[in-house]
Amino acid sequence: MAQTNEDRNIADKDVDLGDPVDLQEVDPSEAQQPPEDWNEDVLDEGDVWENVEISQATGLEKAVKGKTPSINGFTVGSAKRIGVKTYRVPGTNVALPVRAVIAPLLIGFAKEFHAKVERLRKGWCWGYAYRKIRGSKRFSFHAAGIAIDLNAPKHPLGRSGTFSKAQRVKINALCKKYGLRWGGNYRRRKDEMHFEVILPRAKAVRLAKRIQSLRTPKPPKPSKPPKPSKKPSKPAKRAARPARSR
Repeated sequence: MAQTNEDRNIADKDVDLGDPVDLQEVDPSEAQQPPEDWNEDVLDEGDVWENVEISQATGLEKAVKGKTPSINGFTVGSAKRIGVKTYRVPGTNVALPVRAVIAPLLIGFAKEFHAKVERLRKGWCWGYAYRKIRGSKRFSFHAAGIAIDLNAPKHPLGRSGTFSKAQRVKINALCKKYGLRWGGNYRRRKDEMHFEVILPRAKAVRLAKRIQSLRTPKPPKPSKPPKPSKKPSKPAKRAARPARSR
């Protein structure tokens, strides 16, 4: 799709990245799996795949050259093969399976979405899923572990205007900060639940490392009052003895 102003400026160096993301890994069973009819039939793929580097390896290429499908340099495959881990979104009871190498981008975004846009609801948020888009031969961003759906039933595929104007402003600011693209900015069919890493792999990994390298500066220690000088006190003068009478 043609890039919007938000897409062009993502991961700007002038963006305040804040603090490192607290990545608390949990058991995969804590993550909610999407329903079978989660992805509806694709009506228009072009809007999603324009300006996205994809590789669709055939069965023969996989066998002979070891090639696998990829999206912007992120290979598609099983959770174990591509390094998917499940993390709890800080401050919530929601767990999301995402590609570990870029987890700070998706988990950090979800944390701030919960705090600044809309509270996340357990059972309504999904991440990695090894499946093709329904009605398509292509794997989705979810199959590469680089996309999440937040509060999906509240923001169903194809419906627009499920967020207020103020929420949209905050969402676009967060997408810029974390290098994501929002399905609500698709030019044709909207997907307002959907957020995906849109940076090429090298840039996305670099941004994730940059975020995790941040440290909150420690406040300066309060200055202590100067200690009184310990100069030795002069001995008191001895009183003159009265003269003895003879």
